[in-house]
Formats: sequence, structure tokens, C-alpha cells
Amino acid sequence: MLVSLVLFWICILLFVFIRIQRPKNFPPGPRPLPIFRNLFHLITSNPLKAIFWLTQRYGNVYSLYIGGRLAVVLNGLKAVKEALVTNAVDFSGRPENSLTNHLSKGKGVIFADYGPSWKEHRCFALMTLRNFGLGKQSMEKRILGEAEHIVARLEKCSGGSMNAKTLFHDAASNIIYLVLFGTRLDYEDKTHKDFIRCVTENSKISNGPWGMKVGGRSFFDEKQLMRYVVDLQFAGIDTTSNTLLTAFLYLMTQPGIQEDCASLSVIIL
Repeated sequence: MLVSLVLFWICILLFVFIRIQRPKNFPPGPRPLPIFRNLFHLITSNPLKAIFWLTQRYGNVYSLYIGGRLAVVLNGLKAVKEALVTNAVDFSGRPENSLTNHLSKGKGVIFADYGPSWKEHRCFALMTLRNFGLGKQSMEKRILGEAEHIVARLEKCSGGSMNAKTLFHDAASNIIYLVLFGTRLDYEDKTHKDFIRCVTENSKISNGPWGMKVGGRSFFDEKQLMRYVVDLQFAGIDTTSNTLLTAFLYLMTQPGIQEDCASLSVIIL
């Protein structure tokens, strides 16, 4: 009993007297607690309301301890533009991530840190994508062509159920296939399904707790090219699919849209 009481008071003293200092000239923020840091400021029944409260109290630029990592939160167009546009070079780096660093080995562009290699491959990506039709009517034709397959799938599932997230992953993946390889795969193709599953699973892992551990020469080689193709697929499939899924969810909440689609009875999971 005495030991438990002593340990309890030691914990109380730690929380009361130990202060975690922010680096010099760092944005202000809520006081972090030992061990838990700012965890309790984020775990609430309404996280968006908590973020709004922090913005009202500390301004549009403040800092939070997310686990053991000190992060800066930007709110509003002005603050985001100043950081990502006006001071783009200072904020172009990537945070250290043990899992993704091990997998990518510094290659590709998504997880590569800002530097000569990243700049060289970014220029290569933009040039190559323009050659493949980025911003041209040929790209629009590929997108419209895949839209026909989406409509066909919705009509096929009329009266039943389907997973909209899988549908948009399939569509985004096929458009990228057409750009990179000049072909598309059927939504029911086993290779296609396995690839989409790997993309979604790896996305969850890299954004989950396992991903939170602590000149004159050219940077082109065969391994870099392979990593580059994977990066283009990974970035395009997941981001495009989630954007379409969000828009789809918004349209579903509009009565007018629901009336127009009344003839197409599909349960979206």
C-alpha cells in the first residue's frame, strides 16, 4: 500500500513540476504532459472542434507534441501559402520515417527528402508526364474512357451493394496504367485486385504507428526508375480515389442528386 501511494505521488509530481520546453522561437501551443504530451488535446469526441479551439487560443500557427514529435499546425490560406509557397524551399523536406526510409532507400520522389536527387527527378516526372498527355486532350480521353467503365459497373450493381472505395481505386489505377504502360486491366482481374490491395494496405501501414519510428553526378539508375513507377502509381491511386470518394459522399447527401439517381438503386458500403 505504501509503495503504491509513493508511486502515485511521484507521478503527480512529474505532471506538476516537469515542464517540456519547446525549442527557441518555436510557435506557441498547449502545455504538453510528461509521457502523454498533447494526446488529450486531440483525443476527444469532436477532434475538429478541438482543433478550432486551439486555433482560437493560439492563433493560425501553433505547435503540438504528437507522440514524441513536435509538429507545427497551420490554419488558413494565408499561413499555408506563406509556408508552402513563399517559403517553399524551407518547407520542402520530408520528415524522417524509419519504415518508409527502409522501404524506399531514399529513391523515388514521394518519400525522398528535398535535395539534388529530388529536384532532378521532379523535373523528369513533369517532363515525362507532359509527354504522356498531362494537361492535353489525350489525358482527358483516357479519363472519360474510364468513366464509362465506372458507369457500367454502377449499372451492373444496380439493386445490390458495392464498395465505392474499391471502385475509385480501380478507376484511378487504370488511368495511371494507361499513362505508364499503355494498357488497362479489367476490374475483376486478379493481378489488378492484388495490386490495389497492396497499395491500400501499404498506405495504411506507412500512415500508421509502424511508420512513426524514429553535385555533378546523375541520380538515375534502374532501381530508381522502378521505384519511380511505383511512386507514381501509389500517389495517383490513393489520392485520386479518396478525392473521388469524398465527392461521391457529398453528392449522396444532396436530396436533388438522390432524386436524379433514384433509378439507380445501389447501396454504397
